[in-house]
Amino acid sequence: MGKTVQETTKASIRRVFRKALANSVARRGLNSVANAVSWRGKQRLHGAFARSMTEGTPGWRVDAEWRIDFAGRTFYAPLRRDDIYLDWAAALTYLGHDIDEKQTYAAIVRSAAKPSVFLDVGGNYGTHSTLMMSHGVEAFYFEPNETCHGYFEATSARNGFRPHVEPIALGAAPGSITLRYPRLETWLGSTNAAVADAFDDPDMVTREVPMRTLDSYCDTLPPGPMVLKIDAEGSEMAILEGATHLLATRRPIMLFESHRSIGEREALWDVLDSAGFDITQHIWPQPALTRDAFLQIEYHNFLGVPRA
Repeated sequence: MGKTVQETTKASIRRVFRKALANSVARRGLNSVANAVSWRGKQRLHGAFARSMTEGTPGWRVDAEWRIDFAGRTFYAPLRRDDIYLDWAAALTYLGHDIDEKQTYAAIVRSAAKPSVFLDVGGNYGTHSTLMMSHGVEAFYFEPNETCHGYFEATSARNGFRPHVEPIALGAAPGSITLRYPRLETWLGSTNAAVADAFDDPDMVTREVPMRTLDSYCDTLPPGPMVLKIDAEGSEMAILEGATHLLATRRPIMLFESHRSIGEREALWDVLDSAGFDITQHIWPQPALTRDAFLQIEYHNFLGVPRA
């Protein structure tokens, strides 16, 4: 079947956008606009153009960069000749994807609760860690899929950041576990077998990866306020089961996912409630949700906030 008028129009707009992005002067102008627009504007830019490079590279001949202005600090995302597909999508992801989380980070780093330590569990390409490191926060990046590490390490080197890279999965007990992910969508990697089996993708990668608990890191983490982010595609409950000592002693502000379809919300509520945490929505701070509200809400991004 032929393309619809809408599809043809979108393809034309993306071609024009790619040509502009390949021009250094036009790229700087686009970059300034992307930083100046509202959070909703950043979200729209991400939705419209983050995947524009997958339709063909516009003759990229030099290594360039994209400026990210975040909560009063600036860092730079690489736009490399040989990795422009990935680099461009990541450049717009920093501030344009899951904007409620990014606004929460911005509020926290500007507040009296600014952390000195950030635990990035399910770090993927390190975009969350990079945002926090831009504000001088020490980042521990936990990501068992080593294909994601190169981008994060390149971005960190460009900006003089020095993250702690931990190429492992986290769970309820030490050992090893199977990681599965679609080859072209590494951000969907999961060690939850039920979640991975539900992927409708014939090109799945399967790897056995080492696993530790968060509690095993307690004695080596630096002191100070902490933010813990967990984005583990259905393994959140197991990770929290391996973090009871950390929750009790470090009392981090937590950002975590919980999809109703996975069926772990009751268990998550019980664990966090008994550990003395309220569950809220973004953007931080928000009033605590009731148990019933948490169990029923369709949205999937939440905060765990230690009770006073």
